[in-house]
Amino acid sequence: MTEGERRAVRRLQAAQLREAERVAGVVAWYYGYTVADLQGRRRPADVAEARQVAMWIMRTTLHWPTAGENIPFSPNRVAGVLARDRATVLYGIAAVAARRGRDPQFRRLLEEITLLVERPDEGCAGERKRGTMMTVDKEHMDRRGAALGQATRPIGSPPIGEERL
Repeated sequence: MTEGERRAVRRLQAAQLREAERVAGVVAWYYGYTVADLQGRRRPADVAEARQVAMWIMRTTLHWPTAGENIPFSPNRVAGVLARDRATVLYGIAAVAARRGRDPQFRRLLEEITLLVERPDEGCAGERKRGTMMTVDKEHMDRRGAALGQATRPIGSPPIGEERL
């Protein structure tokens, strides 16, 4: 591999790390947190769920460019983005995969967040469009303290149950 090819691969790798940080931002936004919350030491169930969802989405949607091939984003790279260790990332990915298999609402939540990650132009984190709607499952609303029966919120509005300052 020539020096020019190595530089090109390093640029692609830097771009993938930025993309991983963007994924963390989208997931944090969806749950009503910041990336710092996902990287922090707090472990309440709702923060841990958001963190694990970010781990799973990074692992399943991102690829690490190398000379001649793209390989899935490794648990070590996910750990670096979310300030966790590799074992925690592996546990989080397995927990999300297991819950995804048995909980249809959670599966829809993952599909919705993955869609936001794959299509940022449809509104989210930095590219929010006023007036577009995003569905939120009942369990998610309950955790965020919203009134039961409220099924949507405008993208760009504060998280359900919280007021804009």
